[in-house]
Amino acid sequence: MPTLELTDLRGQAYDGAGAMAGATNGAAARIQQQYPKALFTHCAAHRLNLCVVKCCSVLEVSNAMDLADSIVRFFDNSPKRQNSLDSFIPEGESRRKLKELCRTRWVERHDSFDVFLLLYQALAHCMEYLSTAPAKEWNRDTRNNARLILNSLLRFPLIVALTLTREILLMTKALSIKLQSTYMDIVRTHKEVELVKQQVKRNREDVDGFHQRIYNAAVALANEVGLSEETPRIVGRQQHRTNLEASTLCEFYHRSTTVPLLDHLQMQLKERFSTGHRALGISASLWPSRPVNFKGRLSQ
Repeated sequence: MPTLELTDLRGQAYDGAGAMAGATNGAAARIQQQYPKALFTHCAAHRLNLCVVKCCSVLEVSNAMDLADSIVRFFDNSPKRQNSLDSFIPEGESRRKLKELCRTRWVERHDSFDVFLLLYQALAHCMEYLSTAPAKEWNRDTRNNARLILNSLLRFPLIVALTLTREILLMTKALSIKLQSTYMDIVRTHKEVELVKQQVKRNREDVDGFHQRIYNAAVALANEVGLSEETPRIVGRQQHRTNLEASTLCEFYHRSTTVPLLDHLQMQLKERFSTGHRALGISASLWPSRPVNFKGRLSQ
């Protein structure tokens, strides 16, 4: 097997951890000391993941993610509980098990939220049954946890946050998959990132229409589980919840959740895929995206 000539090394990419990307003692810096042409680039897939992590730090969204994660573990830890949930899922529904939220790739949580919202009604009915079941059938911990989860599920703000988060993750899902594929190069990466930026920008410019569509979907899901529209309680001084005044319920969630989420995502995409990254993409567009063979023709 032929050995690789490190003198031909022209690039290296890692995540942003200090051990790899540190300017002085990071792996990238130490390699570049010996091979100056090996330019370091922060992994594009990791940048996108950080964008989503940051924008999902909005309070209601963060709480929704924590609850979804705890519910997934509630059923994963007990086949008996999973069988109980299965009994409440309509026949013919192909998805019968919640998907674990990926702990590292936040952009890949879309499928998890998709299944979670699809089974939302079954989850509510299952939790209602478990919380009131006889002691001989279910132990105290299961009944108490089910009661707590049910109280959390039957909240309209949670449904809005889950529905909106799924839509936000949908905008980044395709890009995440492409960034992890073998055919991607820096030119394609730049183009795909710009497409997502434009999509987020369009949704932000038409935020009223974007929010109305999300809100209508949330109201429809709430009706399925017997919930009516509501807002969190407004008090004079509030530190741990959104505390806004609005003339309508739709406007409240427009201001408290939709706008902050879109603004965070737009700002993070702009910062983490900055003008420096754009300049590199433009420069790279002068190079062929496939290797050139010894006859000067593009290899197939």
